[in-house]
Formats: sequence, C-alpha cells, structure tokens
Amino acid sequence: MRKILLTTLLAMILTGSSALAFVVDLTTPNEPGMPVMTYATVSGYVDAVDSSIFHFEVNLASELGDYLNSGKNFGLDKFYFNTDLSLTEGMFLNLDPDTWNVSFIKQTAGFGVFDLELTDPGKRTPSLSFDIDYMNAVTEANFFLLSADPAGNGNGHFAAHIAGFSYGEFGSIYVRDGETPPPVPEPGTLLLLGSGILGLALYRRLRK
Repeated sequence: MRKILLTTLLAMILTGSSALAFVVDLTTPNEPGMPVMTYATVSGYVDAVDSSIFHFEVNLASELGDYLNSGKNFGLDKFYFNTDLSLTEGMFLNLDPDTWNVSFIKQTAGFGVFDLELTDPGKRTPSLSFDIDYMNAVTEANFFLLSADPAGNGNGHFAAHIAGFSYGEFGSIYVRDGETPPPVPEPGTLLLLGSGILGLALYRRLRK
C-alpha cells in the first residue's frame, strides 16, 4: 500500500511540473485607421504526453466578422511566429499542405522579421490549428520570441493577416500582439503544480 501511494505521489509531482502554456491576443493593427481591439487569440502548449510536440491554435475573435462587415471569403489567411529551433516543413503536423504553406523568414507589415509564415492563399478560415513535432523536448519559451529588426509598427511575438471585410476604407489588415510578458501557467497548470508540491510534501512526511 505504501509503495502504491508513493508511486501516485511521484506521478503527481511529475505531472504538476509540466505543460506550461501561453494565450495571447492579437490587438494591434498595422493601420492607424483601424481600432485597437482583440482580433484573434493565439494559444500554444506542450503536449501532455509527448514533450517533443507543440500545439498551436489561432482563433478569430467571436463576432469579429459582424463588427468588420465581413464578406463571403472573410477570415485568416496568414500567420506568423518566431522560434529558436531549427524547424523543417516535415515537422508540421495536421496542417493541410493543399491549403496552408510554410515559408521561412518573412518581413511582415512593419512588424519586423518573423521566422515563419503560414499562408492559405485560397480559402480563408476563422481558425487555424497545427502541431510541431521537433523530435526533442520543447517548451513554450521556444515559440514565444519577438520579431527581429526595427519595426515601424512595433515588434510582436505573433502576427496574422485577416481579409475579406469592409470597414471604412479597409478590406484587410495585419495585426500583432502587444508588449506582453513571458508566458505564465494557466489556472489548470497552476492546479497541477500545486498538486505536485503537495505530493512532494506528503512524500517527505511518509519517509520520516
């Protein structure tokens, strides 16, 4: 019984120390005539089972299309991010090669130079999700980096292009995140981390 309890506590400790995530809003447009608001949200996290896999999700804000008077082909058609890893196209999983293309090192609408650009030249979508399998362990910090070089419209960790709408004189826009702090654990991760700390304390008490 004691061995079973110790094994369970160790599992809690290991689980509680993993799976940090970031959730970032893209709020800053490249056009001064467009409002500063949440246009899209980018989330990323390390897979809970395989630490070499990183999950990305990009979602346009709900009711954004109504606010911008969207047309039939409204949506997201470009996404930019940075990394300090040496990625190849073959590492991208669950990304339809017939619709989304991967390019490396791209200048973006005055937001600086990004390491990667994902483009969907045909069909725009309200969301984008994909995985990266790096073969070795990764962390959220590997994908939370500012764009390089001077940027007239400010540097960003992430950027996106949204098109197919009519708002004043604008029909498309590039947006980036603000000057956000480094990623922090989400509430679920904090709960797991707290469980791990509690498990460690109980484990030490049982050993006495």
